[in-house]
Amino acid sequence: MIVGSGRFFDQLTRFPGPAALLPCLGTALFIAMTGHRAQPTRSERLMQTRPLVFVGLISYSLYLWHWPLIAFALYLNCHPTGPLVDSGLFLLSLLVATLSWKFVERPFRNRLLLPSRNQIFGLALGCSISATLVGWSLVKSGGVPSRLTPRELEFAHDNPLPLGARSALSKSKPTTPGGWGTLRPEATDSCCGG
Repeated sequence: MIVGSGRFFDQLTRFPGPAALLPCLGTALFIAMTGHRAQPTRSERLMQTRPLVFVGLISYSLYLWHWPLIAFALYLNCHPTGPLVDSGLFLLSLLVATLSWKFVERPFRNRLLLPSRNQIFGLALGCSISATLVGWSLVKSGGVPSRLTPRELEFAHDNPLPLGARSALSKSKPTTPGGWGTLRPEATDSCCGG
């Protein structure tokens, strides 16, 4: 089930969605079947190897870091990546996840950085207030439309964003001679690092 998902899912597979049940159920069955025999199976011995145990240790950090790295790579390239870039992103994700696990996750778990609950609560409260203030200021400023070039504003206007994310556009005026108009190919030149 897990291998089949990796092999047969493609860009047309709706994921997340019902298709996610296949690898999730396969993983649940694998976990449920382990540790019940006197002799471990080949797959159990494989999962006990040092490299895979290490991936298990950094898995949460890897989960948090892999997608932002992929998103930035796609943003910079503005097209699907290839095998070389994908391999580099995989290795970079492992490196960043390892550093995050070692210098952030482990110290917090072992209470080396913030030994008391009051310190943890204070840090969480401070981060929450800071994030709220930053979000509020971004909403009030209309999403900082000054960061966009006129061509990017035109592109954004012609390709609406969901859930009211157009606030940056609603407070800005087109600066091109023809107004917003229709999207021209050159309007995307500066988009995505191009």
